Amino acid sequence: MAGKSQKPVPPATPPPAPAPGDHEPLSLPPDEDALELPDEVEEALETMPVEERAVVERYLDNFRIQLRSGPLPDPATLKEYQEVSPDLVPWILKQAENQSDHRMAMERKELNGHNFRGWFYVVVAALVVLALAGAGTYLAILGKETVAVTIFATTLVGLAGAFLANRSLRKRE
Repeated sequence: MAGKSQKPVPPATPPPAPAPGDHEPLSLPPDEDALELPDEVEEALETMPVEERAVVERYLDNFRIQLRSGPLPDPATLKEYQEVSPDLVPWILKQAENQSDHRMAMERKELNGHNFRGWFYVVVAALVVLALAGAGTYLAILGKETVAVTIFATTLVGLAGAFLANRSLRKRE
């Protein structure tokens, strides 16, 4: 064989592409973190052409989503944190408690501020109305009825406008 030249070996050819409509069984890797799909999704994937299913499977292999709401991680994550450091979970719980206390204190402060401003505006409005009523009465006594009526009328229109505006704001809230 020493004198004979060897033919180059052709590269391995990939298997022929499946014809449209051909299907292979679904093959997700056995992984404990693998996404558990509902039966309807599994069935839909099995009916897809091989090329399309391969694209979807690659996407699903890298896809993981967790939904939760609130300041605390889910129990499984807390357990993992506990394994990393026994002091970590109590610290996380304390931070969540502190955040909740802070949020409630801020909401209470905001509510108290709204109440104070509401009463402040009522007192200021009452003082303005009393001052204008006094000025109108004084002018009426001096014989300036036209000016007195103008002051009384504008005061009443202003009060009605303020009342209607406040009512409109409360409806929006």
